[in-house]
Amino acid sequence: MALTGDRQIMKNFTINRELLISAWPLFVGILLLSVIYYSSVYSIFDIWIYGSGMYSHGILLFAVACYILVKEWRDKRASLKVEYRFIYGIILLFLSVAWLFSELTYLQTASQLLFIFLLIGFVLGLYGSKGATTLLVPIVMLLCAIPIWAVFEKPLQVPTAALVDNLLRLTGYVSIREGYIITIPEGVFEVGDRCSGLRYQIAAVSIAFIYCYFTRLKLLTSIIYILSAVVTAFLSNVIRIYIVVLSGHYTNMTHSLLHDHIWLGWVVFFISFVCLFYLWNKFSPRYAYSKHTNQSDDTIQQAGFIKTTIVTGMLVLFAAVGPLIKSVYNVSIEQAEGAKQTIELDLEGWESNQDRGLWQPAWVSADADNYFSFRDGEGRRLDLYLAYYSVQAQGKEVINSRNRKYDEKQWTRLQLRRKDIELESKGLLPVIEELIQNGSGKKRVIWTWYYIGGNVVADALKAKLVALTGIFSGRSDATAILVSAEVEDDVKSTKMYLRELVNRSILEIEQQIDAHHFDSSVNNAVH
Repeated sequence: MALTGDRQIMKNFTINRELLISAWPLFVGILLLSVIYYSSVYSIFDIWIYGSGMYSHGILLFAVACYILVKEWRDKRASLKVEYRFIYGIILLFLSVAWLFSELTYLQTASQLLFIFLLIGFVLGLYGSKGATTLLVPIVMLLCAIPIWAVFEKPLQVPTAALVDNLLRLTGYVSIREGYIITIPEGVFEVGDRCSGLRYQIAAVSIAFIYCYFTRLKLLTSIIYILSAVVTAFLSNVIRIYIVVLSGHYTNMTHSLLHDHIWLGWVVFFISFVCLFYLWNKFSPRYAYSKHTNQSDDTIQQAGFIKTTIVTGMLVLFAAVGPLIKSVYNVSIEQAEGAKQTIELDLEGWESNQDRGLWQPAWVSADADNYFSFRDGEGRRLDLYLAYYSVQAQGKEVINSRNRKYDEKQWTRLQLRRKDIELESKGLLPVIEELIQNGSGKKRVIWTWYYIGGNVVADALKAKLVALTGIFSGRSDATAILVSAEVEDDVKSTKMYLRELVNRSILEIEQQIDAHHFDSSVNNAVH
């Protein structure tokens, strides 16, 4: 009897050992990649916990993803077979290098996206495309919790405003729409970034994704269900804005909903999805749930500890190339601290002071920012703002979503375009031109460009690429330059005043920045 018990214990021990050999390549490999790509993992959790709230559902989604990953592995572990697949090693190497470039150009969202792709490539490298299909579900699900969806904010604004405008007219209300601005007799409504409905779209896709997984829907059916969730979220946001506009109409723009209506959106979203769930359950095909396992626990396939270790190690090594190279070229934020820059401008015939007035640009963590307010002989005011970075680092970049050209709570953008300004002193100067307006009807023109490593650029993406070349050429300084003026007579004449200011100051600004960089380089070389 005792012998039988000992055999049972040994059998249990053998099964546990088999489970361990089967589990460790997947879970230990993912853990190692998470440690190697600590900066991306940290930034993802930071957005979930301390972000604006758009992606705060990421913590819950991460917990669901962990559960699904463990569940799928348990269901399929008998059929999973570790093999060395060279093509996936090359793919991991390519993704790792792409991650390196995104880190060096401080494209945090791109780094986060590439980290998710690296996890997908690692799992495919372990088990192949056929064996790892369902194991990829929880990893793909995490795409709903990183800020790659911000690109849809602008495209959602105009269609949302258009549908709200049509709904108002259809129900007998007077409204005029210009882009994403809706005007009624009582006031003006802007379908801004926060009103685009993106937060509801992200929640809708996440919910639909989880629903399709647990109901075991086929791929085509799942796509249809996800698209229906997207449409439902869009319509619920339209209804929310419609209610807000009506509240402004009936209370002469005094209702509290005009200032706090996010909660209303979630109420409408909840009601809409209750109806959608009813339709899904009514028309969805029924599938009997079954585990995806082909063998019993007693016949788990083993690739062997040594083989799995070699395969896992090779895949992790390919994936680690980018972070290893970054550690060699990494420049910390502390190295940039203390490198201050002060621009001094004295334009003949122009009075200068430091009064910032109503225009409030702000660049996050700039080593120095310089603000000038000039008045010419006729009393016309022109403003100049410079934000200087001696060295850029993550969270300390000249191109950053937290940098602002004006206070968006006070100003509304009416026009945005790229144009070239012809200067006598420099030739063509590329700028981003914006026309903004505040609540009292005052308008301003803003020109923005960047002076990065001695190069003038206007486009944000090009500025990132120029900054990358600067890292390898030994010059990593970057300056944001903004000029602005209030529209007094007409926009055209205001632009002429701005052109005169830029024409007289740009060469002096660039010379002072270049001189400061040269002095800093000499001091660093001496020390």
